Amino acid sequence: MGDCTKALSELEAAATPLRDWQPFIAAHGHVAASCGDSETASKDLHRLETLAENRFVTSYGRALIYAGLNDREQTLVWLRNAVEERSHWMVWSRLDPRFNRVRMDSRFQELVRQVFPDG
Repeated sequence: MGDCTKALSELEAAATPLRDWQPFIAAHGHVAASCGDSETASKDLHRLETLAENRFVTSYGRALIYAGLNDREQTLVWLRNAVEERSHWMVWSRLDPRFNRVRMDSRFQELVRQVFPDG
């Protein structure tokens, strides 16, 4: 809906119980980046990297944050990693509007074909 202040406020309100939940961190980073707060998005990327030191962190989340930062190349790098790690989050790749900026890129379309080879 375009209300960055409200979106970030709602995410912050949910932060305590969801603090280390990867989908929350990725969503928060994407919204922050989309709203022009690249510093917060970078902090969220760092949080994912820190979590990855001790447990598996899906590449899909990093791709979401880079998509919010409008970094096409890094978005596609991390989506490629998500395909290679067989991330279950990739089932959303065809529909997730957060990837609209890369949707028409032939590399994105190839990744989608790899996830959905029959259509």
